[in-house]
Amino acid sequence: MAISASSPNVILFFPEWLFRSWKVDRSNLHWTWYRLNVANTISSFILVKIPLIRYCRMDEQLRMAAENGDVDALYIELAQDPYLLDRIDHIPIVDTPLHVAANAGKHHFAMEVANLKPSLAWKLNHVGLSPMHLALQHKCTKMVRGLITINSQLIRVKAKGMITPLHYLAQTEDPDLLAELLSACPSSIEDTTIHCETAAHMFQSPSGMASTSQQRRHSELER
Repeated sequence: MAISASSPNVILFFPEWLFRSWKVDRSNLHWTWYRLNVANTISSFILVKIPLIRYCRMDEQLRMAAENGDVDALYIELAQDPYLLDRIDHIPIVDTPLHVAANAGKHHFAMEVANLKPSLAWKLNHVGLSPMHLALQHKCTKMVRGLITINSQLIRVKAKGMITPLHYLAQTEDPDLLAELLSACPSSIEDTTIHCETAAHMFQSPSGMASTSQQRRHSELER
């Protein structure tokens, strides 16, 4: 195996056949240059692109730690790779450790990650949901309350269909949590879905008549 350097800081490994063309006359000089440039292109892809592909998915050890709520395992992973959460944060649409923890109901682990990398709480996964939306779906209210303490604006994060956590909560039977969200971020009442509906609109039943509990929550929204 022959070795060449395309830059002072990068060592590229080329097959031996690429360098056989050095032993040619001047008429083959252009072909030699072409072959070496092809090799550089391939090597650059191997050295640069493949690491990016590798990090398009969450590290399996980190996923297992999130599923089990193992905070110690999280810090072991970060000790081995301090930029692990940073790489996940650079992916626009991704399942983060917060999503996994929300699915598993591991709010302590979720809060640890959110404290280390708050921006992960804004990420949508491949089905268009944020960690807070998943926490609401799985009735992990401790995680919802915890995320609000980190950043109350997370109440306004828009998932698929531009549904916010407040929109989602407006369709459930949890007036206490609804009141907490409204108190933490009153401006969230202004957010609309792709159908131009606010959370107040979603309190109305399909028949246009609101139940007693819906009327109570509706008045809370309008305050």
